[in-house]
Amino acid sequence: MSKFDKDYVELLKEILSKGVEVENRTGINTFKIPSYNFEFDLQNEFPILQTKQTFYKNAII
Repeated sequence: MSKFDKDYVELLKEILSKGVEVENRTGINTFKIPSYNFEFDLQNEFPILQTKQTFYKNAII
């Protein structure tokens, strides 16, 4: 698993444990952590998830 995948999984765990429920216009509430962001060093790896199915052709375009 890449570093990006590990960071993504950790973010999901944090959202589930500490996330804030927010209402939106669709009527389906979401959980989020305000002002969270990822930082990548593109010299080391490309931030594409290996834990989910990704169509590389669509990701490149």
